[in-house]
Amino acid sequence: MASVSVVAVVVLLACSALCAEDDPSCFPQPGEKRVHAGDCCDVKDSFPESMKEAHGKCKDKVGLPPPPKEHPTGPPPPEIKNKFICAAECVFEELSLLTEDKQLNEEAIRKYFSSEDADLQAVKKAAIDKCLSTYKEQIDSSLDCKSGAAQFKKCLGREVFMNCPAARYKGGEDCDGLKEKVPKCPNMPLHLGPPPPHHKPE
Repeated sequence: MASVSVVAVVVLLACSALCAEDDPSCFPQPGEKRVHAGDCCDVKDSFPESMKEAHGKCKDKVGLPPPPKEHPTGPPPPEIKNKFICAAECVFEELSLLTEDKQLNEEAIRKYFSSEDADLQAVKKAAIDKCLSTYKEQIDSSLDCKSGAAQFKKCLGREVFMNCPAARYKGGEDCDGLKEKVPKCPNMPLHLGPPPPHHKPE
């Protein structure tokens, strides 16, 4: 259960931690229907289970707060953002995706996140290539953890979602609306793994 709880924390804090510079409309609004990216683009089977296990190990190590009862509607305090970024770095370290000096290990990352699935192989390869070439631009030097793990993971989720293979894309008004919103909110992370416990498809 610990790993599931941490996934919930990460999902709910992700936008508040990384959307701080986006337009206010990028944050979930009170009463707004929640659209989970993983319900729109079904690629849960392409992300290793070991990532959830690593989240569980990093929860106490970093000191992530308990899952909020409601979706955040604005930027978090700096210390919460720092914990979220460091949690991602901790996960990558647990998965041996960082070098000894805590830089992204590109070879290990390509191997870990690649897919042999016919639908996803090209999409994930293109996403990995793009994110490895751009994540450094997003690193906040004022924070404690500067490996770029959180920035890479955010980029990967966005790229896979925006280029979701037709065979795995649900479509419909809600999903298409989310797809239109993402480019307008460049700091919005998208979680493509299993939905958090509080999430109920509408």
